Amino acid sequence: MKNMSLLLMVVLLAASTLAPVSFAAEQRDFTDLPKTHWAYSAIMNMTSQGILSGYPDGTFRPNRTISRAEFTAVVVRIMGLSGGGAVPFADVESHWGRSGIAAAVGAGLIVPAEYGKTFEPNQPITRLEMAKMLARGLAAKEKAYAEYLESFHDLYNGDLPFVDYRDFEQNDVPYLAMAFGSGLMDGYPDVSFGQDRD
Repeated sequence: MKNMSLLLMVVLLAASTLAPVSFAAEQRDFTDLPKTHWAYSAIMNMTSQGILSGYPDGTFRPNRTISRAEFTAVVVRIMGLSGGGAVPFADVESHWGRSGIAAAVGAGLIVPAEYGKTFEPNQPITRLEMAKMLARGLAAKEKAYAEYLESFHDLYNGDLPFVDYRDFEQNDVPYLAMAFGSGLMDGYPDVSFGQDRD
């Protein structure tokens, strides 16, 4: 598995249980996404639902690494979260992703204590950050997932089937287990999870 691109994340989220996916007739073309592309239908589906809009220049940029703000926006839209409110990050106040980040903080998908005073919204999001947001999203949507997440607190890093398990902080294990166990995230061919990769 390569670095998590926006395209790959869209396909994963389209297949997730965070929201029902239905195909709509209206589609928008992107100048850098041919209709023969393997993920074209999933991308067009998410675009027609208003979950994705691409970039103002008419591109989708499917191979670009996804930022914290972009990933947050996609998850917030899929979950149907709205609202704003205060944002505890000094570098988000005038950022385009402010409302989505505020909604994610309000829903508990982003825990401010994990970031400190700044969110650095344009930084590539790591696989660990994705796992946490996805696991929290599943737990917020379904009681069964919330129970699974709670039960995963009894796991140890060595319980996960990855060769880099020694790199996992004990507090992160439940989120990694949930993201992997739900099928939303997988490891790399070398059997590592690569939690710090983007």
